[in-house]
Amino acid sequence: MKRTLRILAGALLMALLPASAFSQTARVNIVHNSPYAAASVVDVYVNGSRALDDFRFRDATGFINLPAQVPLKVDITAGTATSNANPVFSKTLTLNADQSYILVAAGNPGAAGPTAFDLFATATPSMKMQKPEEVQFTVFHGAPDAPTVDVAARGAGVLVNDLAFGQFAPGYLAVAPGRYDLDIQTADNSTTAASFLADLTGLKGQSFAVLASGFLSGQPSFGLLAVFDDGRTMLLPANTARVQVIHNAPYSAAAVVDVYINGTKALDNFRFRDATPYLDLPAGSNNAPGGTAPDVKIDITGPDAPGNANPVFTTTLRLKTAQKYVVVAAGDPTAATGPNRFGLFVTEGREAASAPGQVDVKVFHGSPDAPVVDVAARKVGVLVNDLAYGNFSSGYLSVPPAKYDLDVQTADNSATAASFQANLSTVPNLALVVLASGFLNPAAGQPSFGLLAVAPGGETAMLPASTARVQIIHNSPYAAASVVDVYVNGAKAIDDFRFRTATPYIDLPAGSSVGPGGTSPDLKIDITAANASGNANPVFSKTLQLMTGEKYVIVAAGDPSRTTGAGRFDLFAAAGREASASAASVDLLVFHGSPDAPAVDVVVPGPPRLPLVNDIAFGEFRAYQSVPVGNYVLNIEPADNSSVAAVYDARLADLGLGGAAIVVLASGFLSPTAGQPGFGLYAAL
Repeated sequence: MKRTLRILAGALLMALLPASAFSQTARVNIVHNSPYAAASVVDVYVNGSRALDDFRFRDATGFINLPAQVPLKVDITAGTATSNANPVFSKTLTLNADQSYILVAAGNPGAAGPTAFDLFATATPSMKMQKPEEVQFTVFHGAPDAPTVDVAARGAGVLVNDLAFGQFAPGYLAVAPGRYDLDIQTADNSTTAASFLADLTGLKGQSFAVLASGFLSGQPSFGLLAVFDDGRTMLLPANTARVQVIHNAPYSAAAVVDVYINGTKALDNFRFRDATPYLDLPAGSNNAPGGTAPDVKIDITGPDAPGNANPVFTTTLRLKTAQKYVVVAAGDPTAATGPNRFGLFVTEGREAASAPGQVDVKVFHGSPDAPVVDVAARKVGVLVNDLAYGNFSSGYLSVPPAKYDLDVQTADNSATAASFQANLSTVPNLALVVLASGFLNPAAGQPSFGLLAVAPGGETAMLPASTARVQIIHNSPYAAASVVDVYVNGAKAIDDFRFRTATPYIDLPAGSSVGPGGTSPDLKIDITAANASGNANPVFSKTLQLMTGEKYVIVAAGDPSRTTGAGRFDLFAAAGREASASAASVDLLVFHGSPDAPAVDVVVPGPPRLPLVNDIAFGEFRAYQSVPVGNYVLNIEPADNSSVAAVYDARLADLGLGGAAIVVLASGFLSPTAGQPGFGLYAAL
């Protein structure tokens, strides 16, 4: 609405009337409270002249002077009308001199009956009657689909009784400045339709009007509209708190539950590691014992229980208006006592980061068999210290959006229980809850330990383990390495590892960056003789760094008795794959691991002749090639292709290897001495 016309409306109307009328005026605050689309924007004409242009739902003029003791014909038209020739509503009013009024436009402009559109007026009290230490207000029922209601203030009782649509409360109510929890109740006080907070602490000596506004069922939604003398309007905040509920109880008895709030099913089939978005729940301005916050009764039942008569868990919460909370269900629902008993754990919540561009994180320890832990970010330091089961970190951590490698460590930092990658680079401005979830030492069928990240919208994700997937292949044909043990960071990882055997892909510690200053930990590989008493005297050692989420093939090849020169023993690494992208193809990674063989080509003789690998020398890989599933003949030829050193059948189709990723290794000796394994192509799946 155009503010200038609002302010000048009184002057305009005065100019339309005879001079004899100028000495008698009334003060009127006009409020638009019709929620119907047909009346969302209107023009108001008085005695044929446009007084208010583009007057919108929930706008008010503030008190303006209008002529008194003379008829005022009010026409209301659509906001697009060019005149008042075809008004949607007309009414003639006569105002008393020296009186102040609240004039409310409310109802359905296209209907008759009790909710038909009309102009509803009430006189305001004289300023002389206003007590400077009090606040005065009147209440108007302008919600067309709401029943007759009472307005009650918690702790004070019913303020307005049996108010029907189109009615003002009789007279003005005078109260002391303060915060009031207002409940809109059915006339029999059996049900609270809505609750709001009226903060009157700064309104001493003032008066205003409160209008029930909007639709109880529909849009624009129901609210209480405060209208002040100067035309300012504001919707009173709903008397609710914002609450996110997270299911983090890993026990089978709580795998799927229903959640009832104050007797009504609020969450159906709520599963382990599910979360809600932030919900509005009843609250009060004072949630201390004896305060105005209502009891919020939470009942948790088995899935599809017929009701909440026999809950497996019950508790009552008291929430403070406008606050945000995170409520985590955790623990064993079959344990009534003890440290791991089931409970609801409550903390302050956030729906966005506190500083622009940052990410806010709060951590909860919800793994019932995990000890007290620290959470450390590599190259950053300890983020959370000595966190025990059932506890939240102290406040939110505000961090820049980036990739973090998180280590969950024992409280004395002597051991890392698990490591995870938190990629926060894509979620600036978000507030997250990260929960230790599942069992550190799960029994059969129990969910294993992980970090669960929960966003304000209820989205959940398990943080990926800070690991890489690695396949290790033993391809050293020398007798001294025929059977070995492999230690990783001091622990025996592979026992009695034999020539021409391979591990499946296994998880090894990794980081989001490698090299000096990176977050990837050193991965120390020690190779010892079989059945060595430990790794104190390895025959070979090497330190690797791996990238989180990547896959690697590591081949042990060469002569363990040599430390320098071609053919020496080493661990050779390449990017790996666990499957082909298509079931109609096979991906082949080729490695030359025959220490006495020259550089060779691998060729499909055809026709047509198809070179697969060109000039590959000992210790080299050739990147994956994807070939159609089929049966192939492979020739091993010297680099000059002057002869054929060996011929092999690669029966990929007959062996059903469609969709597989295979490492093909030149293995053994081209010219073996007694007891040495001869040359061949060895495939590792």
